[in-house]
Amino acid sequence: MTYKHDDIHREFTWFTDENLKKNQPVLDMLEHFSKEKHATYAQIALAYLMHEYKNLVPIPGMYHEKYIKENLATADVELSDEDMAVINRTLDNIKIYGDNEEWRVDKLREEVKKEGFDINKLDGAN
Repeated sequence: MTYKHDDIHREFTWFTDENLKKNQPVLDMLEHFSKEKHATYAQIALAYLMHEYKNLVPIPGMYHEKYIKENLATADVELSDEDMAVINRTLDNIKIYGDNEEWRVDKLREEVKKEGFDINKLDGAN
């Protein structure tokens, strides 16, 4: 997959084709819960974080109005204690490939600047 402009997928190694294949068990789990709960992968992930960590305030991406609405609808996604146990067991038994090291954000800023893009004017569209 090719990412452009200020899309962080360009730098976080979770999103290389190789690591996406290796991380397929996570995607399979998200697919299962997405179908069961009639929710998006992002909604399942946000619902998990809000259920698991009572003092965590996730800051989801909101480049477009549709994402804002989708993120707000996460409040309607209910994960039971049993669902949480399945998710946690799955995550505990999976090796996650790739990283999201903070220095990669700075690297992306440098690349975008070299490419002549004004990061302040990009709308985040892929």
